[in-house]
Amino acid sequence: MLAAGTLCVAPIACDDKAKTEGKTSADSKDSAKKGDPEKAVADGTASQGGEKEPENEGVVDLAKHVASVVAGPRDITPSYSQPLDPLLDLVPADADMFIIIRDLGAFVEGTLGYLEASKASLGLLASEIEKTDPADADELRDSLKKIVAFEKALTASGIDLSAGAVIAGKHDDDEHSVVLYGSATADALPTLLTTVGATGDIPKHCALVASAAGYAVCSKFDTKGYAPGSKAASLRKMLEAELPGVDLSRANIVAHFVDDEGNRIPVAVETGQGMAHIAFAVPQTRKQLGKYLQASKGAGLGLIGAGQPFIWAQGSKAEIKAAGKKAPAMAQNMVKTLTGEVIIGGIEGAKGFAALIGLTDPAPAAGLVALASLGLGEVPKELPDGTTIEATVKTVRGAQAVHVKFEGGKQAKFLKEMDYASELLGFAAGGYAAVTVGATEDVVEKVSAYKGSGPSAAMLAALPAPLATALEAGEPAFAMYIPFDALQAAGAAKVFDALSGELPAAEFGKSNPKKIMQVSMDLLAPLSSTSVWISHLNEGPVFHMVVQGFAEAGTAEGRAAFDAIAAVGGGADRTTSYAALARKYPTSARVSSYQARAGELGDPFASLFVLGALGGAGAGLWLGGSVLSGPIAVPPSVESP
Repeated sequence: MLAAGTLCVAPIACDDKAKTEGKTSADSKDSAKKGDPEKAVADGTASQGGEKEPENEGVVDLAKHVASVVAGPRDITPSYSQPLDPLLDLVPADADMFIIIRDLGAFVEGTLGYLEASKASLGLLASEIEKTDPADADELRDSLKKIVAFEKALTASGIDLSAGAVIAGKHDDDEHSVVLYGSATADALPTLLTTVGATGDIPKHCALVASAAGYAVCSKFDTKGYAPGSKAASLRKMLEAELPGVDLSRANIVAHFVDDEGNRIPVAVETGQGMAHIAFAVPQTRKQLGKYLQASKGAGLGLIGAGQPFIWAQGSKAEIKAAGKKAPAMAQNMVKTLTGEVIIGGIEGAKGFAALIGLTDPAPAAGLVALASLGLGEVPKELPDGTTIEATVKTVRGAQAVHVKFEGGKQAKFLKEMDYASELLGFAAGGYAAVTVGATEDVVEKVSAYKGSGPSAAMLAALPAPLATALEAGEPAFAMYIPFDALQAAGAAKVFDALSGELPAAEFGKSNPKKIMQVSMDLLAPLSSTSVWISHLNEGPVFHMVVQGFAEAGTAEGRAAFDAIAAVGGGADRTTSYAALARKYPTSARVSSYQARAGELGDPFASLFVLGALGGAGAGLWLGGSVLSGPIAVPPSVESP
């Protein structure tokens, strides 16, 4: 069915009808284009356009320069075609599960825009799949044709997408769920589904809703028993209590589920600004997460550079104290100095990336670093690929450090291609114990001098607005940010080609591993970044995810960005295509994304490293393990009539 179908595809970008004090983001950009530089700076839309780039800057310095003049996507209060309460009133009185979409048109428009931009890449993927499995390739091509057919049929269906939609039912009787949508005719939905060749049960029982002009209701069973519950006030109160810290007025999608164990799972999804912010509460994890994590201001996040990826968490100090009593005698002094803060990410003003653990005193950890020299004899001097390794413990910028240097072979070559130093460092200085990859010895001074002042204004400005707001308020106990734009640059593509050459060809059948990897990266092109954080541990906990799209549907700039994605997927030059966007929209809040894809700034490998770290270290947090006694519940679906 229509609403359920749109929920199955990524709601990355939606038409942003949002306004702030009567001005849209487009208004601000137009003002900047019309030659009002002071307003452009005040609005956070000023950029390098027209400025001379500083000479002889490296990638990191250039990123800092751009971050100082280009704000990230600004927070704009979203608005949708329908208010929430009238749609809540349409939920039947006995329903305990429902999905409400306030602006279905914007939701569908944004999704179809991204699918359209990805057609070329999906076509290339089908060609590669065909070499090994023609049936799967035909199925993919058929799906692409159905998308086109769906778009045309939707336009001709008479369904009023601006009216929103409601799906509702009971968790123990989902066969009798109903769907309500805007239409002047009762059977517009089943007609649409039949037209596009939908399979499965198509609702045969539909009627216009007498008490809600402009809406139709459909169900697998007789709709005569349907009546609006008219309980908006109580439903809103329930959702607000179950989703602490979430402003329902900003949500395009509001949903409530009940799983098989009777656990209630509320969900809210804000769209607009080319973004989807998903928030859902999982009360059954409160005790476990509250034991191991605690909210904080993120003291160490000031070490993270603007636009750099990171994973950050604040461990429970009480749990650390308890663990310290069980630690081996030689490690107890160090455990007592742990603050519980853990960070993995790109350091401000330094190449490479680092893993850091907060300390109140670096001395005990520094003592353990010195002891590491006793085990360096076990480190191999040479790897099978010809890489030589020199591992020593020495004084680096006033701190004892384990220093590992690579020369020759694939490891050193790969680090050189990333413009990283061919070395690893392990040290304790200032308020942190750190292990760095690809950073020079200057990083020791940066960490040692850092005073734990929290995230910088430039770092926050480069983040999606919801995450930046949460960090400023000190709400999260865990946060992650991974930018993807630099992964689309030509330099990154060359390294991915090299990596694909190391993959066993037998696992790809007749398909070309290089093309498979290229297409896989191109299919990520609609994404600019993804963020995850956990807040309100003692009331929720509330899990948040923001998927920031590369473009904003419904704007001229957004259409140009979609065209660039499609062109690159069809074989156009990456640097030329994305650099053209940066030149055409120099005052855009997204200009740093365009420049990253043009190869002018960014660090794709730091993003990959953080993503890999999340998959390893974060698996226990999300899937169970030591932190959770069981997997986090996934919201169940409401049966489509």
